[in-house]
Amino acid sequence: MNHFLKALFLVVIISLSIGAKAQLNYRKGYVITNSNDTLYGRINNNIGNRNSRVCLFKETKGSRVIKFYPDEIKAYRFINDKYYATKEVFIKGESRKVFVDVLLEGKINLYHYRKTENMTYYIEKKDSDMTGLLYKEITITPKTPKSEILKNNLIYYHEYDVHYEPYKHILLSVFRDCEKITNKIVEVDYSQKSLIKITKEYLKEVCTGNDCINYERDLNMYRPTVGLFSGIRLNEISFLASNTQSNQFTSLPVGIFFNFPIPLLNDRLSFQFELISNSINYTQEFVDAQNFTYSKKITSNTIGLPLLFKYKIAEGRVSPFVSVGKEIAFVYHSKINESKDTRLLPTQKGGWLGEIGVNYKLTPKLSLISTIRFQSNRNLIVGNEEHASYNSILRKSKNPDELKTKYSTFSLGLQF
Repeated sequence: MNHFLKALFLVVIISLSIGAKAQLNYRKGYVITNSNDTLYGRINNNIGNRNSRVCLFKETKGSRVIKFYPDEIKAYRFINDKYYATKEVFIKGESRKVFVDVLLEGKINLYHYRKTENMTYYIEKKDSDMTGLLYKEITITPKTPKSEILKNNLIYYHEYDVHYEPYKHILLSVFRDCEKITNKIVEVDYSQKSLIKITKEYLKEVCTGNDCINYERDLNMYRPTVGLFSGIRLNEISFLASNTQSNQFTSLPVGIFFNFPIPLLNDRLSFQFELISNSINYTQEFVDAQNFTYSKKITSNTIGLPLLFKYKIAEGRVSPFVSVGKEIAFVYHSKINESKDTRLLPTQKGGWLGEIGVNYKLTPKLSLISTIRFQSNRNLIVGNEEHASYNSILRKSKNPDELKTKYSTFSLGLQF
């Protein structure tokens, strides 16, 4: 029986069953009603754009769920985390109330709403209307060789086409009373970090008092992280040419990873790049059809470069997750049956992997990670003089000495 496929099938079933409940991720928070009452309880932290459509609220864990829509409450907020306020935005030419993601609140409010095309950020000065920051490059062609074009509140004469971005023009208008800030707007990117930074710099210049900034989204929650890990790997080799299979044997991989959150796609999704070193030392005796005993011995050192997408099933101090990806591996030293004339091909084939794991927060910036990973790849036993590619060897060889390796790896690591 193919144990690897059974294990991988089990991973998929578990992931789907847990994923069905993934939308129910209640965390401590509160709701601000239209009459300015504050209701404390637990709020579902949904995925994608669903937090902007509905707020699922419970007073306690066992209470019934109450649905609040944008026209029914002023705002809702997770404790020490995201904050959503009811605002009107234009979607496909129609004004609609939605929950916008608050990035900054104070004398100036900065919002994010990802549904609208070319306009995902909004700014609102106190006692003024909310204005969308349009991200679209516009080209102005002068009508005469010396046309007057307004830029940074100054008039310039241009003989050639001028490109400008409307969101910067809007920021110039909002921050026009501070020349020090308007001079910096040309460098502002259309991103949360850049827009929050320029707004805070403006408030620092023009605002006094304790209510300049009442809330700021903590972008460090989505900062890239790095980690170290090691574990134990169960290996199983199938020798395809002879239709034999090895016993399970162990190896001890060690590695480092770099994780990059992708909050613009999904708050729980991230991309991970790893670097893994692994060595195997395998020996086993076989008996053929004529009762002749022969042995197989393989030693190899491998550097693997797994690339994977990781999805958090739920968020909290204990956060389960699933991952899928592919490992590109390079065998930099190998020996078959102690022979100097045979080795493993340096480049392997396949490398697809599936993983389940748990992230346990020890401190806000340190986590313990435990994972179980299932993976397989193929390789070829070749002569030492063989330098052809994997596919070319398969095409020209009538009976290639091909092997398939299946891995089940349990690992522990620290994420910083």
